[in-house]
Amino acid sequence: MEKEISLIEIMNKGKPLEIKRATSVKMSLRGDLEKEIASFLEVSVQFVRKWKGIYFAEGASGLLLKYKGSEGYLSEKEKLEVIDYIKEHEHIELEQLIKHVWETYGVEYNSKKSYYDLLHEGGKSWKKTQQWNTKYSQEKVDECMANIKKKLLEELENIVKEEVVVYVIDEGHVRHGDSIGYVWGDRNKRMCVEMENHAQSETFFGALNYLTGEFFIKSYPIANGKNTVNFVEWLREKQPEARSMFIWDNASYHKYGKFKNYLIEKNKGLREEDWKITCLNFAPNAPQENPVEDIWLQLKTWLRKNYYQYETFERLIGDCYEFFKSRIFNFKKTWLKLFSV
Repeated sequence: MEKEISLIEIMNKGKPLEIKRATSVKMSLRGDLEKEIASFLEVSVQFVRKWKGIYFAEGASGLLLKYKGSEGYLSEKEKLEVIDYIKEHEHIELEQLIKHVWETYGVEYNSKKSYYDLLHEGGKSWKKTQQWNTKYSQEKVDECMANIKKKLLEELENIVKEEVVVYVIDEGHVRHGDSIGYVWGDRNKRMCVEMENHAQSETFFGALNYLTGEFFIKSYPIANGKNTVNFVEWLREKQPEARSMFIWDNASYHKYGKFKNYLIEKNKGLREEDWKITCLNFAPNAPQENPVEDIWLQLKTWLRKNYYQYETFERLIGDCYEFFKSRIFNFKKTWLKLFSV
């Protein structure tokens, strides 16, 4: 009975952290589940277990804050417990760790570096989060890439002879606002780029020659079936005697409508192995498989570095063409390395 009264005294007169410890113990004695106590008090299960054990070993006085000895530091045993706590989480916020160390051990470091050291010892590093498409399927990616590799290997000899020309294609959208980036400038002074409409945009069709690494672009007001046909015809004029193979995403204007009719007309009456145009598709929701996505990123990085030149949107678009002049692209994506040029 004396212990229960002592708990009540702490709960009525104690400091916030002492009250939380005493409440945790009282709920444990009442028979509440550890997970329920932890959820109610917004603490960890380890917190509940630790202070219940201390209560039985030392009585209610063991729940009081003690400011002596190594005040403000974790013991070696406590430090190892914190590191285990960090390892249990796939990712953890700094504020979450600070709260856990304070509520569990009554320790609050003056410097954030102490918490960073704990995070490093727990195997964590500072990372930028990345978007993840919930419709992404690795199984579908593997299936589509296997089909692309199979087709490329079947035509490998003809590709090297340039009897078959392979293009990897993607559409990119360039806005005037894409030229805005970070620069070194005077302190306390805004760095402004003159532009009438930052959303003004142009659509580019881009094609990477699989054999040579050359990149070809052509701009259009929008991406649709009519402009897709126009771009494909423009590419085929570069080597009109060769058969063409296009590798691209699953945009509707790559598969249906005007382009579908165009494809049927071009391959009419021919066996599949003799088709003038063959189209292969990347897996849905997997843009990272297409190296042209990386090329658009390089372009926009370059535009941001040269922002000061783009007083007009027309000048920016002109420099997009300038960027690709005589430029060869090589990529580490393994499916692009089926042969050496």
